[in-house]
Amino acid sequence: MISNKPLNVEEPKWDRCTRNGFLRVGNKRVPFHTLAPLITSYDYDFIPYFDNLKQHPSESTHARMMTFRMFELHNTLKPLLQSIYQTTLDGKLAYDFEKDVIETTPILIDPCMEYTWYSQYRKILSTNKDTPIEVRKLAKRILAIVTKVEKGELTKSEGYVKEKIEYEKFWLGLAKDKRKLSDVVTKILDLQNSMRADIGLPPVPAVYSPELLEVTKQINKIAQAVWVGENCATYVVLTPQWLKSEALVDLLIDYLKSVDSKFIVLKIKNLELDKVTYVYQRRMFKKILEAVNVVKQNDEEKVFMLLEAGYQMYPAITGGFDFVSTSLRALDKDGGGFSPDSEGYGGFFSPKHLVVLPWRDVKIMFANGGLKCSCEICRGITSIPSKDEWNVLRRMHYMLVVSRMLEDVNKFVLDQKIELAIEKLSLSELSNFKRMLPYIS
Repeated sequence: MISNKPLNVEEPKWDRCTRNGFLRVGNKRVPFHTLAPLITSYDYDFIPYFDNLKQHPSESTHARMMTFRMFELHNTLKPLLQSIYQTTLDGKLAYDFEKDVIETTPILIDPCMEYTWYSQYRKILSTNKDTPIEVRKLAKRILAIVTKVEKGELTKSEGYVKEKIEYEKFWLGLAKDKRKLSDVVTKILDLQNSMRADIGLPPVPAVYSPELLEVTKQINKIAQAVWVGENCATYVVLTPQWLKSEALVDLLIDYLKSVDSKFIVLKIKNLELDKVTYVYQRRMFKKILEAVNVVKQNDEEKVFMLLEAGYQMYPAITGGFDFVSTSLRALDKDGGGFSPDSEGYGGFFSPKHLVVLPWRDVKIMFANGGLKCSCEICRGITSIPSKDEWNVLRRMHYMLVVSRMLEDVNKFVLDQKIELAIEKLSLSELSNFKRMLPYIS
């Protein structure tokens, strides 16, 4: 049984579809409208994150929260926790600043069990020692099916059917075996607790059917018994197809309205609501935002967070979610990588357009006088840096400009002018998001 950290909402102030205020979890306090960057790499994410907090503390106020993936802990959080109490020759802490950040910044660790369904990190999941053996075996069985497809022993459609059968057999079977299910949940929550997670995230599967939603409900219920107290979240991971069905969205909303948890976390994989033709999906996302607002207005102690928000980050946090998480690259869709013409340089998040501009456009900006951004990072970039330097600096830039954007949202609420968020969306490349904000669009 894991000890509880009290979770409280402090000083809430509303303007229609969003609110200011603070979340206190244990001794940590963080403002609403905060980005929790996904830290996936020590060199490219952790170091830029800490550098920003150290060099630009006032500009990073709305980015003081961290999210990690369980299978990457050995390259991110574990090395830091092992080093923060090291001392110098004169007896002082060598990582005093980092220790202070860990002790004051809320931490979440995502189990990422959806990669038993999605292929992107399935191989890593199958060998990761922090992953329960039952889950590793499932990942290996599905990888064996993938290998047969690659060898031509199965067609792609045959392989897909077999993968789906294996996936559902495991999760639906696990839900029926209470002892094994409790063991898997306990192992993962124990790991999170040992890594100083402030919010417990249950190991739920990717959900694409009502039956798998029932499995998620059972896992969340067991997690509440293992991680006793207010700081264990209810967690739901959806496939993007869920937004194609209003009946399924209604099932989700009914569940969100029924849970006792104070902290509720939602992840919708590979969400691309910026696509022009996704009119129906945007309407369904708005319906979810409306439900989030109803839940919070009925109980102000409820807190909502969206993981892997991607381009949906801004409408999500101005439309109902208290916290959002994205990678420091601003791109959360599985797959991808550098385009052939990028020369190894990643894209640049434009706070005006609210999208990531490709490297070819960034080169044009440099040729025409420099980056069109006034943040502290970009003001110091006068010429094209090396690839490694750029791929760190663009992450630092993203963290600062998003923190500033979210601070502006706080001001909108204070002034009772949240409609200014619609104006920002209207002037961006995401103008089709402007109708998603509840009550004002």
